[in-house]
Amino acid sequence: MSTHPIDPTLQQAFGLWKDAFLRRDLASLMATYAPDAVMYDVKPPFQIRGLDNIRAVWEEAFSCFPPGITYSAIDEKIESSGDLAVMHRVQRFDGAPAGHPMENLHIRLTVTLRREHGRWLVTHEHVSLPFNPETGIVVGTP
Repeated sequence: MSTHPIDPTLQQAFGLWKDAFLRRDLASLMATYAPDAVMYDVKPPFQIRGLDNIRAVWEEAFSCFPPGITYSAIDEKIESSGDLAVMHRVQRFDGAPAGHPMENLHIRLTVTLRREHGRWLVTHEHVSLPFNPETGIVVGTP
């Protein structure tokens, strides 16, 4: 796997995903996923397969994000080899009102993309929250 240089079309794919998320543009967001995509989410059913099911997860998720929320990538790393690429990072949500559950929330995110006909598409997305194994309580802020 190579870490440099990043294929400009790969950077563009991540940019399209982020822009669609921030605009809450479900159609554009779904256009970034491969038909056989798999998502591992932070809440049941945990494993989501197929575009219709991923779309349903995003429709519900958008209602959890307050208007104006953004995010910052921490320790992001993108690696690629041929037609496969992996990105992983810690992601901090910014802009949630004080006291909102998303305020300063940190998640772990891994995304795998596959290049198909010149386009990078998300084939695997894994979102997780660390937890304290002694209490079972999620630890969403450092």
